Amino acid sequence: MMQKSIQWILNGVFAIALIGLWMQGNNQQEESKTNIEPLKQEESAEMEQDFEVRYINTDTVWAQYELVEEMRKNLERRKDEYEADLEKSLRSFEKEVMDFQEAAPKMSRFEGEQKQKSLMQKEQELAKKQEELSMRLMDMEDQMKRDVRNRILKGLRKYQDDKVDMVLDFSANSSLLMIEDSLDITQEFIQQLNADLEKKN
Repeated sequence: MMQKSIQWILNGVFAIALIGLWMQGNNQQEESKTNIEPLKQEESAEMEQDFEVRYINTDTVWAQYELVEEMRKNLERRKDEYEADLEKSLRSFEKEVMDFQEAAPKMSRFEGEQKQKSLMQKEQELAKKQEELSMRLMDMEDQMKRDVRNRILKGLRKYQDDKVDMVLDFSANSSLLMIEDSLDITQEFIQQLNADLEKKN
């Protein structure tokens, strides 16, 4: 009998403990809900903030940026200089070939062979010179493109200060297919670039 009463008391204590645990669990859930709700509201408020996007047309920038025109003129001038120098060397070589053809009948076999070797070497040197000049022009053009790109990126820093989050490129080679016209800052950006260039000059 005593054993049964002890068992009954233990069962009662166990039931009370279970009820206590269940109530404590409910309280924790309520607390976590109250803690989570403000976080959710904060997240939704952040999502509602505007994400500022603008775009420029880099084709238009390259067409209207005055620095590009200056660099192109400089490149054309260097190209003309290289071509004139190469043409002068070619004319000199052609004259030497013609002189050799006229003098060949009067030359000994040894003299003729030596002159032919000399002319072949000069021809190879001319081909090498032509290749070197072409490479120089290509390097100059690549450097020009890098310089313009760096100026563009530097100019875009102003929009970071204006809290613009992203500036896209909407040009012939870009993957952007459609964007709202009101986000276009191309002309104001070109004016800014040209104004900065004028100050620097």
